[in-house]
Amino acid sequence: MEIAAVYENGMIRPTQLLNLKHKRVNVIIVVPDEEIFDPLDQIQNQSIKQMIISMRKIRGTKINKVNHRLRDEELFLEGLKKSRKYGL
Repeated sequence: MEIAAVYENGMIRPTQLLNLKHKRVNVIIVVPDEEIFDPLDQIQNQSIKQMIISMRKIRGTKINKVNHRLRDEELFLEGLKKSRKYGL
């Protein structure tokens, strides 16, 4: 069943009344890509932006579920090494 909903001020509200059998129900929400805020868009320095993009490729995304087992610090260092900058 598809139900329309509105996201507003941190809350998702159905646009119609729902009478569900259980108090807790798992749902899937589809959000248009253009509505997702990416902090990367705020970065003006292109070399820093490229380094972050490279680190994201190493880390993977939730879509491809790369299990790298790296902590954030290790991932950052790996990104710096792969960039071959800063003498690392």
